[in-house]
Amino acid sequence: MYLYFSSAYPAAIKLNGIYYGVISDTVKSINVSGEPPFIEICSLVSNEQQINFIVNSSFLSSPPENVTVTDMKGGYFIKTLKSYHTDEFKVLAQNKSTDTVVTVFTENCLKISIEKTDCFFADNEKFFAHSSTIQFFSLNNENLVAVLLTGKTNLLNVYKLSNNVEKVFSREVKGFEINGDLITIEEFLDVAKHTVKTTWEFTSGTFKKKLIEVNHALTFDLENLSEKIIPFAFLEELLVGGNPEPFLSDALKEKALLLKDYLGDFIGIMPPPTFRSIDEVGLVYKNGERTYEVNYCTFEITNRKIVNLKKSEN
Repeated sequence: MYLYFSSAYPAAIKLNGIYYGVISDTVKSINVSGEPPFIEICSLVSNEQQINFIVNSSFLSSPPENVTVTDMKGGYFIKTLKSYHTDEFKVLAQNKSTDTVVTVFTENCLKISIEKTDCFFADNEKFFAHSSTIQFFSLNNENLVAVLLTGKTNLLNVYKLSNNVEKVFSREVKGFEINGDLITIEEFLDVAKHTVKTTWEFTSGTFKKKLIEVNHALTFDLENLSEKIIPFAFLEELLVGGNPEPFLSDALKEKALLLKDYLGDFIGIMPPPTFRSIDEVGLVYKNGERTYEVNYCTFEITNRKIVNLKKSEN
């Protein structure tokens, strides 16, 4: 069985008591056989704890908190996540309306408190932020508040204030604005360096996508891509909601709208691991709490256009 490990923080890894080196963002692979191994992830930073587990069916189907498992159909990718624990008490932001006080602060973790005259709401976020902004607004006759948490990335939370307080939106964004609707901007570090501007309308207590505008970097040129990269760039275009037709042959353009349904709700794209065919492209799907799976597909390309794609059977 192939096991791949990475960690969101520096850690030493042991397998059945044997030291196998240090893991961090880079991936370490170990090929194991026999009984399910006992793994020790030993944190090398003070604010993270040691994690121990046996790689058996129970662990693989239900990993502990701060651990994710991805079934790669022939091996497993195991990643340890940050606990986002902090000992510092600090108020990052506070804002008030007529009857509501919203405070963002750290106390063991990042917390958001919303105090109204008739109720209190508290929310914890697994996120490191050095600053925050709070904005009250109204959409479709509902009172809302947007809380932007700023760290290495930005996390936008929106809470409904009418009746009982409720979180109704949470998404990593580059920025946002309120202009009759909620508008978010996202930037992706993919092949085309996509920027996605999404307009959200608030109806029946939920945000729904109203309009999506997808752009790519001015330097992106499909004609200059290596043929091996074309499937990845195509899948990234589908993932962000862009236009896949420039990647497709004339015959396949007629089925462009069906391709997303055919491939399903994948959340990421990856090259094949060493135990899979080099011609395959991996699509990552979420299938449970902290569990994911990879399905694979192959592409047929003629004259730099995709003429066929097929999901692998295993």
